[in-house]
Amino acid sequence: MVIQTNDIVSIKYGIFVQIVNGVRTSSYTIWFLDENNKSIKIECNRLLLRLRSVEKIYEQILNATYCHVVPIILNKINRKLLKGNYEEIGDCKLYKDYITIKAKILFILNEDLIIDD
Repeated sequence: MVIQTNDIVSIKYGIFVQIVNGVRTSSYTIWFLDENNKSIKIECNRLLLRLRSVEKIYEQILNATYCHVVPIILNKINRKLLKGNYEEIGDCKLYKDYITIKAKILFILNEDLIIDD
């Protein structure tokens, strides 16, 4: 599967650690999602490598992602905001001049908070 850098709209990454019977296993994973919901999953595992080598590879992929992919995503968001649209990230909506956040107080109240200058 191939996803062009300019088509990436979402990045998710994390480290999953599991301990079974005293044996620690970890998985270093990065997902890229494009506009058509196609995804690529990069998983750095310790098959024949030392943990530090896997961590270094994971860090290099994340550094390259932040240098090459994140600016493209931010430019897309910026163009969208300048056109008067909004970008939704989790419970937040980013607008050109303000941000709204869903306020969940005691899991009862569900209102928008508006943050601006």
